[in-house]
Amino acid sequence: MTSYLTTNDAASVLGKTPDHIGKLCRTGKIAGAAIKGGQWLVPKNCDPKLMAVTRDEVEEVEAVRREVGAPKVDEALRRLGLLKKMENFVNNYLNNSDFRGGRTEAVAAFAVNNNASPATLNRWVARFKEHGLRGLVDGRGRPAGQLSPIHPKAWQTFLHYYLDPRQPKVKQCYNILTYLNARDNRGWQIPSLSTIYGLIKEIPQGVKVLHREGSRAYESKCSPYIIQDPDSVEPGEVWVGDHSQFNCWVRYRNQWICPWITSWQDLRSRAIVGHSVNAGPNQTTILRAFKRGAEAHGVPDAVKVDNGKDYASEMWVGATKQKRRELKKGYLDEQLVAGIYALLNIEVSFAIPYNAKAKRIERFFDTMDQQFIKTIPTYCGKDTKRRPENLNLDSRKTIAEAYSLEEFAEIVEEWIETVYNRKAHTGEGMEGRSPLEVFNTREIEQVLEPEQLDLLCRVWSGELTVGKNGVRFRGLWYGQYDHTLLAMQGKKVRVSYDPDDLSEVDVYDLKYKYITTAGQAKLMAYGAKVSDEDLREGMKQQRRAKKIAKEYRKNGLVRHLEPEALAVKAHQERTVPQVKPFKPRVVKTAKAAASEAAAAKKQKAKKLKKAVGQEPLDFDFSQLKGQKNAIEDWLRGT
Repeated sequence: MTSYLTTNDAASVLGKTPDHIGKLCRTGKIAGAAIKGGQWLVPKNCDPKLMAVTRDEVEEVEAVRREVGAPKVDEALRRLGLLKKMENFVNNYLNNSDFRGGRTEAVAAFAVNNNASPATLNRWVARFKEHGLRGLVDGRGRPAGQLSPIHPKAWQTFLHYYLDPRQPKVKQCYNILTYLNARDNRGWQIPSLSTIYGLIKEIPQGVKVLHREGSRAYESKCSPYIIQDPDSVEPGEVWVGDHSQFNCWVRYRNQWICPWITSWQDLRSRAIVGHSVNAGPNQTTILRAFKRGAEAHGVPDAVKVDNGKDYASEMWVGATKQKRRELKKGYLDEQLVAGIYALLNIEVSFAIPYNAKAKRIERFFDTMDQQFIKTIPTYCGKDTKRRPENLNLDSRKTIAEAYSLEEFAEIVEEWIETVYNRKAHTGEGMEGRSPLEVFNTREIEQVLEPEQLDLLCRVWSGELTVGKNGVRFRGLWYGQYDHTLLAMQGKKVRVSYDPDDLSEVDVYDLKYKYITTAGQAKLMAYGAKVSDEDLREGMKQQRRAKKIAKEYRKNGLVRHLEPEALAVKAHQERTVPQVKPFKPRVVKTAKAAASEAAAAKKQKAKKLKKAVGQEPLDFDFSQLKGQKNAIEDWLRGT
């Protein structure tokens, strides 16, 4: 009698979908298929796999398939079918009166006709009786769809020790696992060490990098990033700035150092527009590199900089890192945050720290290392593994032939200007052109007056409070006798200065409006003699300071100064000439000229409205009171 299975049961055994089995029945591809109660029934004799199982074993087949995968289950079903065929053969053989022998002879006779050894068949029978269909699954290799032949809890324990930022060895974690299993009698199934190595290959690369190497390595190696359109940025529109340390040694002040480079790169063309080679990066090197780029190519519309303490200093953006994070914006609002970029009308954004994808200039540093720095005799590599074995810094010959910092800076500049900027690039959007060729396709260049560039590229301080002796900056007092600062005691200001000359500073308010140029106060040695002329001049300065304090009605803002100390000011004013500060002026670009014309037109319309009485007059009537007081004083004097 023919046995049948439903399409669902047949699909579970064969590893197909019920719809697929139903389609095979409708198209006549399954011989003997029949419809009963509106449902297709599949005869078991149409496939050896179906002959191997009963209806009660279908659920077990489906469960084992989920664990070990279809290929392993198909092979297990083939073995099960062969065993059932063998049982029928053995029963018929034993019931035959002409057969002389027992089960062993019957199994041997079946094995000869089916190309299998009696020992293998008997082993399959024993495993099937003990474990069911799972006992017939081939245990060699790792079943498809299953994480490993290791116990799940054992595998999780191994991962706990292996996925660690201290990066322990595989064998060390394996030894810990086997020790815990034996000590606590956990009874875990643990494979060999070679199998563990195979299982580790199946761990996703991102998981291994994140847990063993850290977030920075994950962001660099595994994290997806936004693909930028190179044509969306014009040449000269955006500059990217960063530091990098050279992997070579040079001589500086009779010592070995690995120098640094501070570079500004045009985002679109990849041209290096400004750079500075130095012993260590700081605010001064940033300013020097930026100034060189601005002098040669003008200023950009926006810059993208690192989150390091030098690039992200308050001098550049007018706010600390904490304040910038509080803004929670990708770009800073120039109306809220004042800084040197705001003075230049440049938009600024900050790259993700230590993320090469966020700053294309990182590729330039790698290119320079591979193509140029490796040719330096004192190349030392990024780490000890890449350090040349023949490098001997103690050798007199090496010291004598080594580059000095100044010589090294010259050859770096020559390589950047004559090789890198002029070499054809195959990168995205370059089309085989050199960085200089792409950069020269820009349409607008924003040029600044030299005086303005010198002013804006000076170093700026944080907020300072005007005190009795002027402004205290870096342990020195400035503007001790400056009458403008005397009237601003207690107010907040900023100063800009030339790093190479701290004899004076320019003082600005918090909106970067110029106040005065303050000279450095000189200290007088104790017991030093003061001339009578300097003493009288010092007393004159004291009386004048008090007069200013009375005019501003701020008693106690000027402390009582000894005439001997004030005499220093008299001597200083006779020997140090007063320098008037300059006012920067921007050279008009096409865009700036259009904006100025629009503003002039708007001002003209405003004056016309005032003339016809549509707007109130912009006049300070308090000035009349001052004129009245002046007239009365003149009459009393006459």
